[in-house]
Parts: sequence; structure tokens; C-alpha cells
Amino acid sequence: MDRVRAINGTDPDCPGFISYAVKNVAGKVGLVLGNIGVIRRAFDEQFIAILNSIAEFGMMCYMFVLGMEMDPYVIFKGPTRNALVAYAGMVSTSVLVCSIIPFMNYYKHPSIGFTLSLSISLSGSASHILTRLITSLKIGKSDIGKIVIAAGVHSDMISMLLISIGYPFLQLTVTVTDIAASVRMTLIMAAALLLQILFTATVSPIFMNWVNNENPEGKPMKGSHLVLSVAFMAFACSVAPIYGYSPILSAFVAGVFIPSKGRVSKWAIGKINFLLPTIFYPVFFFWMGYHANISKFEAGKRETWLRFFVLAVITIYIWQSGRNNHMRSNVRFSSA
Repeated sequence: MDRVRAINGTDPDCPGFISYAVKNVAGKVGLVLGNIGVIRRAFDEQFIAILNSIAEFGMMCYMFVLGMEMDPYVIFKGPTRNALVAYAGMVSTSVLVCSIIPFMNYYKHPSIGFTLSLSISLSGSASHILTRLITSLKIGKSDIGKIVIAAGVHSDMISMLLISIGYPFLQLTVTVTDIAASVRMTLIMAAALLLQILFTATVSPIFMNWVNNENPEGKPMKGSHLVLSVAFMAFACSVAPIYGYSPILSAFVAGVFIPSKGRVSKWAIGKINFLLPTIFYPVFFFWMGYHANISKFEAGKRETWLRFFVLAVITIYIWQSGRNNHMRSNVRFSSA
């Protein structure tokens, strides 16, 4: 659970109340400021392009740390009760979404790729928010709290890995009229992603162990080793994007396969978690408010509210089914 808390900014280097206040204030203020007409017209396209780059870089840092907090090798082990709870919630959610979403016209050009991507995204449990709620309720150390947090992290990891692996095959924003060119681009992107995974999973443990052995606890870290470590992490995140893969998903994949234990990894997680609420969150929420143009909500149309309530019902179903699964699992394993 301590590893999960680092994602939420509750690491000792970044007090929880500061992170919580910054994220909440920045979120509300950013969404409002981004939709004020005077402010929207005050920025030109060049400024928006810079804002997009900052938001993308911040998301890369966030996804990189999120990946480092997860252990992908638990997939190859025997299913635990946490994994069973996570899989049950993901399957039921995916079936529900795939059976309803195609009839709601959320996308101008509906496709199988969009439906699958949305179902996988909704099957994740947003473990960082879930952890915040469990911690606020002060039940994180109880059996049910541990199951909820572990299952949430597991479902998030599976959903993100599925999206990352399926991205080359289910591109929604790239339209290619030539089938041969589309297949060739997909195969090149998939090969680059596989090469990045193999390189990171093979080389990063050796490199990180060498840096950790050269910089034992209690001694200041050597500057040259820090530079090499940062350069290695940046290189691990940049292999697949060269061939058109998403930089944000690439950062997550690299973070998943880089060892999270060791002095260098803890140093990187601490520094990034300090920068995220301090610098990135205010910019990100303003960027999100700018692109989430509320004037295009079309509140006067019945279809708009129907789509909104369908998503709300799916969300409530996910929460309720997950709660019931967690309770049944806790009772069953406690009685055993």
C-alpha cells in the first residue's frame, strides 16, 4: 500500500494535504478559466501548441511513475483473490459496455476499435482515486481495504497493458486509405513496441542494479550516475514513439518494466511526484478546461443527456458490482 500512496502524492517528500489541495483547486479553477471566452480568445495557436506539449510531457511523467508502481510479472503467477476480484469486475464491465455503447453514437464514426478501447478504459478502477478514498475512510489497513486497493491496482495495470498493446492495432485517430500501408505501419509500430519491452525488461535490471551498487544507502549519489540513469529512462521511453507509437503509453510501458526497487527508482519517483502537483497539475487542468469546450455540450438535445446518464449508470454499476465482489471475496476468504 505504501507503494500505491506514492502515486497520490502522499510520499514524505510531498505532503498529502498539499497535493490534495493543489489538485482540487487547480482542477476546479482550470476547468472554469479554460471555458471563459475572453481567456480562450487571448491565446493564439502557438501558445496552445506549447500548452499541448507541456500537458503531454506531464502525462508522460505521470504514466511513467504509475508504471513503476506496478509489477507486470504477477500476471504469470497463480491468480490470487485480488486478481480474481479484478478480473471479475473487468469482464462484467467490458460486456456491459460493449453491449450498450455501439447504440449510443458517442463517436462520429463508430468502430470496433472505439468500442473496445472505451470498454477497456472503463474497466479500469482509477486506483489512485480509489486509494485516496480508502485512505480517507481510514480502512486501508483492514482486510477489505487491502483487497480493494490491490484489486484496483491490478485492474488498472491489466487495462493499461491491454490499451498499450492494442494501440498499434486499434488506432482511432489515424485514417489510412491504403490497406497495405496501414498494415505495414501497424507491424512496424508493434515491432518497435516489442523491441522496447524486451530491451527495458532485459537491460534495465542490470543497469539499475549496477547504479544502486555504486551508490549505497547513506552516501550521496554521484552526479554522473544520476545523469546516466535519467538518460537511460528517457531512452527507454523513446524507442517506440520514433515509429509513431503514443509517447504517453510508451512511458507507461517503460515504467512497468523498469525495476521499482532501489535507490535510483525511489529517487525518480519522489522527484516526479513532487513536480506533478507543484507544476503540472495547474497547467494540465487549464489545458483540459480549454479543450473541454462546454459550449459544445448541446444541453438542449435529448440524446446528449441520454448518453450522459448511460455513462453514469455504467459507472454506478461498476462501483456497486466491485463493492459486492470485494465484500463476497472478503467474507469467503475470511471464513476459509
